[in-house]
Amino acid sequence: MAGERRSGRLGRAGRRAPLRIGFTASRTGAQQVASAKQVQGIELWADQVRQAGGIHLRDGTVLMPELVSYDDESKADRVQALYTRLIEDDRVDVLLSPYSSGLVKAAAFVSEQNGKVMVTAGGADDATM
Repeated sequence: MAGERRSGRLGRAGRRAPLRIGFTASRTGAQQVASAKQVQGIELWADQVRQAGGIHLRDGTVLMPELVSYDDESKADRVQALYTRLIEDDRVDVLLSPYSSGLVKAAAFVSEQNGKVMVTAGGADDATM
């Protein structure tokens, strides 16, 4: 899991380290407008955390958010391919869901398969899987 990998990567207290946060956004396609609002919120949060000096852990480590995202084109099959890429190639620490219940379900499937935690903010269905 990411926490295990991160603890091995950090080593000593007081060190700054990236917190890689991965997600897809519908920069094109049917969900483009609503997805843009979600991305604005994510970017605002990351900017505010960086301006505040990062996320301070008990051991003195400071995590600085880095956003990794791709255009999912509002397509579920593309979401699955991109979340696989975020996990396997980009090795993100945390996943955020895309916007819309159908796309969240596609991302949740990949997240679950890979044992990764995904924070879901953009889906309204009662069940994600």
